[in-house]
Amino acid sequence: MLTNRERKFLDIYRRNHNDPPTFLGMVGRLFFRSPYLLAQSLLWGTAYLFDAVDPRTAGIVVGISLGILIRDLAQFVRFVHIWPLIDSMIDWTKVDELSQLGSLSEANGPTP
Repeated sequence: MLTNRERKFLDIYRRNHNDPPTFLGMVGRLFFRSPYLLAQSLLWGTAYLFDAVDPRTAGIVVGISLGILIRDLAQFVRFVHIWPLIDSMIDWTKVDELSQLGSLSEANGPTP
């Protein structure tokens, strides 16, 4: 039986196999799925510009947010560069079997 998280990863790998990941595509998904980091940075940056908050507090929050963003972007670059190797090592017939097994168990419902 596959967990929801395992099914999700199989779907992501299958999508990446059919359409290899790009840096811009991954960045777009980041901001589409969790725009909170960007919104938080913009909010605190704007508050700093209008002197609505203490500059040190805004600087700390914006700095942490930008650090997280830069770390994520670096991980995206590494993943895009290493994907061809990962793609060649994965047994895609096994991924298909597991995906079908996951969809069958989902259709049958939970087992007692």
